[in-house]
Amino acid sequence: MKLPQTTIIDREAVQLAYKGAEINLPEIDSLNEAVELANGKASGKWKGERSSKSTRMPDWYQTKSWSDCKKLIASGWSEGREKVAAQLGEIFASGAAALTAGEAVAHEVGGAYPDVPLYVAGEVCHMVNEGEQLGEKPIIKLIVNTAASCAISGERVLNRGAAITALVDEIESAGNSCEIYATWPAESRGGKKKMFFAPLVRVKAAGEIISIDDLAFALGHASMVRRVFFGLLEIDPATDGFGFEGGYGRPVDIPNAALPADAIYLRGILNDGARYDSAKGAMDLVREIYNKQAEDNGLQTVGGAE
Repeated sequence: MKLPQTTIIDREAVQLAYKGAEINLPEIDSLNEAVELANGKASGKWKGERSSKSTRMPDWYQTKSWSDCKKLIASGWSEGREKVAAQLGEIFASGAAALTAGEAVAHEVGGAYPDVPLYVAGEVCHMVNEGEQLGEKPIIKLIVNTAASCAISGERVLNRGAAITALVDEIESAGNSCEIYATWPAESRGGKKKMFFAPLVRVKAAGEIISIDDLAFALGHASMVRRVFFGLLEIDPATDGFGFEGGYGRPVDIPNAALPADAIYLRGILNDGARYDSAKGAMDLVREIYNKQAEDNGLQTVGGAE
């Protein structure tokens, strides 16, 4: 089984940055599809217990087993949803997510996409009605590197997930549409051959209704990396012979030159994640990253703190 390769990331630019390495950029259309693929049969290189299936160190995975992970996604990560809702409330109450001046929108029971704070607050009329503007708004891609070193707490990861959720609300409330990808780039180590492996999972398509549970899990749960992304590596036969089984490689970043011009890229939290200690700190940092790249790429920036 060969996973389809993405057209989002520029393969030639990655090849220039990682000279001599095989480039493997599988793309999966949804979180649910990624989970099903990751649950498949491991390729020949994996012997003994697969890390994605492990029942040891449940705190490290934040789920007891692969079965628990699947149940969590199917039923919805209520704890993550509650924490995201609470942190979004703090972010918006602090003024850290002041919306940009954009075209007025109407909130109704049905519409093109949800207003995130209204949704998590339980408001029935939480959908934004775009009317005749549908299909005319720019699409902004958010590519989020989910990698986090073992020293990074789950709370920091979740704070960033909540901040990105709030950022999506800002961007879409200003009249744009977001497409969100989660990725986990890794470089093989220990093998005779080298590989740059960066699977992309589309968490939200442009114009699609946001699932708070799926977004919270994809961007803020340890099992997204340590079960789902690890599982995608384990089942991909194209990674055989590159030494990934000796520790799942070294987490890296996607080269800037390989990213599309309409994409905002959020790097992994590999070492210093102190600014993600609070909801407001995470929101400020995520906005800084977004605005810098938006300015460089000629995209619309978002409002700052009041």
